[in-house]
Amino acid sequence: MRTLIFVSLFASISMADVTTFDGQLTPTFRGEQGARFDGFDEVLVVPILLTVSSHSFDDIPTIIGMKRDVATEATLASEGIECYTPTSKVRIAPLLDFAEVMGENLNRRVSALSRSAAAEGVVLVAYGSTPFDEEWTLFMEQMSEKLRDQAGIESVEFAWCGHIVSYSPEPTAQAIERVLATKDRALIIPVLVAVDEDFQLGMIQVAADRKYEGGEVSYIPDSILPEPYVEAWVERVALEMVAK
Repeated sequence: MRTLIFVSLFASISMADVTTFDGQLTPTFRGEQGARFDGFDEVLVVPILLTVSSHSFDDIPTIIGMKRDVATEATLASEGIECYTPTSKVRIAPLLDFAEVMGENLNRRVSALSRSAAAEGVVLVAYGSTPFDEEWTLFMEQMSEKLRDQAGIESVEFAWCGHIVSYSPEPTAQAIERVLATKDRALIIPVLVAVDEDFQLGMIQVAADRKYEGGEVSYIPDSILPEPYVEAWVERVALEMVAK
């Protein structure tokens, strides 16, 4: 039996790595490439998303033909993303609980920037979601609390950078200003699964490069990945799904 594992690594479904047990690799799951998946007995989709969102409920199922939604299809088409319904059986893995991963991940990345925790604050920047704002806010509050407890950072702010703020750098800049109101340095940490030039190298960098009164900004345009825990989870969940 030939099984294909489709791993969506980014918040945006338009960026993904597809890997199979027989070593094939293709850059994305778009309509013009979907037909090659029909040679498999089944396709297992493993979303790597921070928490629930329209990507998990609407975009991914629509792209792979498990759901028909005219509005979602139109939005995807406007972003250059095509949909395709494979003839193979398709299954989607449950989301990873990133709350289990993020404590050590954030501590490691904050430590790479920190010089004196007592004089510093952290700005966490995440994509966000309008329809799932409550879930995203709770997730970021949990991440903030982890940093306060585990890294000794008293001042932790968070900001959105996605659709919910029209991809504006202003919320990030405002969060930086809130940190610098009481601290000498603001450390910016992207809470994004992977590096995207529009986010880490675009709007977040724009906010980081501004001149702020009363303090300095430290920023590395990195991401949650690479993260060994996530890599191990992808392998484990894929093998568990194959075994069922």
